[in-house]
Amino acid sequence: RCLKEDKGDVAFVKHVLPEEFHKGYVLLCLDNTRQPVENYKECFWTRIPAHAVVTVDREDKIRSVTQFLEEAQKKTECKLFSSPHGHDLMFKDSATGVITLPKKMDTFLFLGSAFTSANKALSNELEPPSEKSIRWCTQSTEEKDKCDNWSVASEGSIECIKASDAEECITKVLKGEADAVTLDGGYLYTAGVCGLVPAMQEIYDAEACKQKRENIKGNLLILGP
Repeated sequence: RCLKEDKGDVAFVKHVLPEEFHKGYVLLCLDNTRQPVENYKECFWTRIPAHAVVTVDREDKIRSVTQFLEEAQKKTECKLFSSPHGHDLMFKDSATGVITLPKKMDTFLFLGSAFTSANKALSNELEPPSEKSIRWCTQSTEEKDKCDNWSVASEGSIECIKASDAEECITKVLKGEADAVTLDGGYLYTAGVCGLVPAMQEIYDAEACKQKRENIKGNLLILGP
């Protein structure tokens, strides 16, 4: 509407915009080129989360809502994703279904770290990382005890954050509640999918380390945001 009324030169829109609004417009790509609106998969500025159904943080209520919607979308008489009364009522017309999210999913994990950080930056809520200490995520009571000893020896340079397992540590690093954690290859893949990166690698052959760095063998990495 803004462009049609000549009140602006550029507009940010979703790819699900009705086709009648596409005519006469092109996409501006990050590489400074232009493409037809149909090429939104190759030419876009960012990805945004899908709309979500929210409810109170109570197990029985979450279960009842998800079970109801799972059954409702199976019934042809329940037209969840279209309506003669207008566009995008209750659900987006472009949606083809709804799925149940994993139990550990929360708002931060659903929106993603990049989206959440961008919103916090806009509202000046983004806290700069501490330069005085590293918050290390521990995955057991024994790890926490070892880390506490390390913290004392380092005069507080290490702050020990307790978690129950690797998945919780990955979540804490993503949320900015911890800075680093040591993971094996399986969880390293999960962490990478979530946007974390390897920072250092364990080595098991000191001589190889001295001779040639690229020949170092090891399968555990330390992750940071």
